[in-house]
Amino acid sequence: MLGKKRYLKKLLHHCVRGDRVNAIVLILLLVLLAACVAGVFLRFRGRHGTMHTGRFGRSIKVFSMSCKSGWTHSLAFFKGVFRSKEHRERLREEAHAKSSAEIVQTLGNMKGVMMKFAQIMSFAVDGLPEELQKQLQTLQSQAPPMSYAMVEQVIFEELGASPDKVFAKFDKIPAAAASIGQVHRAVLPDGTEVAVKVQYPGVDKAIQADLDNAGMMNSLGKLLFPGRDTEPMMEELAARVSDELDYEIEARNQQIFGDLYEGHPYVVVPAVRNDFSTKRVLTMEWVEGVSFSEVIERPGPEKQELAEKLYRFVFDSLQRHYVFNGDPHPGNYLFLEDGRIAFLDYGCVKYFSQEEMDRNREFVRGIRDKKGVDFVQTLDEQGYLTKNATDKVTPEEIWDYFLETWQQITVDVEWHVTQEWVNASTMNPLMQVGVMRRLQLPPSQLFLMRINIGLNAIFAKLDARINFYQMSMEYAEGAPPHTRLGEELAVWRASRGMGDIAPFSIFLGKDSPVGDIVQS
Repeated sequence: MLGKKRYLKKLLHHCVRGDRVNAIVLILLLVLLAACVAGVFLRFRGRHGTMHTGRFGRSIKVFSMSCKSGWTHSLAFFKGVFRSKEHRERLREEAHAKSSAEIVQTLGNMKGVMMKFAQIMSFAVDGLPEELQKQLQTLQSQAPPMSYAMVEQVIFEELGASPDKVFAKFDKIPAAAASIGQVHRAVLPDGTEVAVKVQYPGVDKAIQADLDNAGMMNSLGKLLFPGRDTEPMMEELAARVSDELDYEIEARNQQIFGDLYEGHPYVVVPAVRNDFSTKRVLTMEWVEGVSFSEVIERPGPEKQELAEKLYRFVFDSLQRHYVFNGDPHPGNYLFLEDGRIAFLDYGCVKYFSQEEMDRNREFVRGIRDKKGVDFVQTLDEQGYLTKNATDKVTPEEIWDYFLETWQQITVDVEWHVTQEWVNASTMNPLMQVGVMRRLQLPPSQLFLMRINIGLNAIFAKLDARINFYQMSMEYAEGAPPHTRLGEELAVWRASRGMGDIAPFSIFLGKDSPVGDIVQS
């Protein structure tokens, strides 16, 4: 043992004296050793299918994942030395496949904020390795599930009996698994087919651990949005993820959307069964449909109509009802054979005030009408800019940033939403000169920014062409609809006595549970 200590001491001394190659090798070996020890420790602590819920354990899990990914690619590189170009390429592809599977498996098992981040990356970030992008897409609805024993435990604790006693039929294999819980198909005693969402045990602790780890959160944000000050954005994401832990709030959110869109020509909101729902179990009617990955293979005209339907659901909710489900990712949509779309998951919902929506309309109007420096002055007066922001960047630079990012609403044309345009508008080069660091967008605007980024990413997948200018005239100015679908919706709204604007609080009446939800 003593000999080993002397050898290690000599090796360290040799490295410190200047042999950089040895030093680098030693550091890599120590990092690998630490990753292996951490992996063994976490595997022991995380046995029986439980997730890691402590801040230290979750941080080490991410560290271990990074080390294993680096080791996999390094090993492929060294194996490829002195091999043919074709052999090296095959080794790289195998390394990408193995590394991608490990990353997705790790993030999927961690659940909570980490998996939510992975879901966003799966459709909002372009340029990832093809295999990683493909693997990440599985997390939209098919994450690693929890064991059936855990499902039984949660249902017993929440509903007072095991699934086979509560339900006439209950599928043990989940139909879908996401970041907070997983969904099982079941049949109620009265014969109604339902989807039962069961929350992962300990996911609340896991989310809190992630939220407490501000450094990790900000690092993830910078990975997703390089060049941008992501701290406020990640805080908003964290707050919304926390809201999703109470299924009773989600049930009330879903009921409100169900009332607002009752009888809608193409929007389906599954009805909630409150008598089989609690804080950790949410039961709703079963809806049969196909996933987003299937519809993007359809012909162009069909995809165009789907894109417009998605757009109108978002902005009808925002501009007419002052409320929206802020988690627009493809795993939350089901596409029915008759052309309707079922919108799922109402855990992340924000309710807007009249003042917030008036401010948003003024924001859109200022850009669309190209008000230039006057628009920047209005932003400053409304508190959108940090103190003395124009001492660091000029009003012209700030205006150029907004004009570049929102150019699609300034021209009366069908805008082709390509992935290249989404990348350019999201990763605006002007962010590098510090404009974003001079903005202090209110939480409502951060929420809307998240919706826009997610929605545009989906439009790019659909290869959509949308006249954003005319849409903004409809929703911000009350102009007549400019498409057949818009005209149909105007007839439907008139039949319900909703008019152009029907805020949720007015339409649902004074006795609605909205007040409690907003306060919570």
